[in-house]
Amino acid sequence: MVDNCPADTTTASLVAGYPEIEYVLEPRPGLDTARNRGLHAATGEIIAFTDDDAQVEEGWLDALRANFDDPLVAVVTGLTLPKSWRQKPSSGSSKRTVSCAASRAKNTISAR
Repeated sequence: MVDNCPADTTTASLVAGYPEIEYVLEPRPGLDTARNRGLHAATGEIIAFTDDDAQVEEGWLDALRANFDDPLVAVVTGLTLPKSWRQKPSSGSSKRTVSCAASRAKNTISAR
């Protein structure tokens, strides 16, 4: 978990309670800087990015991982929707409900 240019130690203290999560401090601000720091620190075969204000659906990581069962798949992306689009509209609202499961909203890039 990369903590990008934090104002205090709140995140570091929280993550310290979860020994299975590695905390990485990146003092330089910027999304690209944080992601590059995460790539540098990563030791696994698959790297997944999300953001501190994102709420992933249940099964999101498993759905992404399953795509790599195909040895020709190199990169997987998915649809990102604002949370308000996934909520049911209030009565009388004309807003449509949009919902998608990570396993159905995937794009794969392969060497084919």
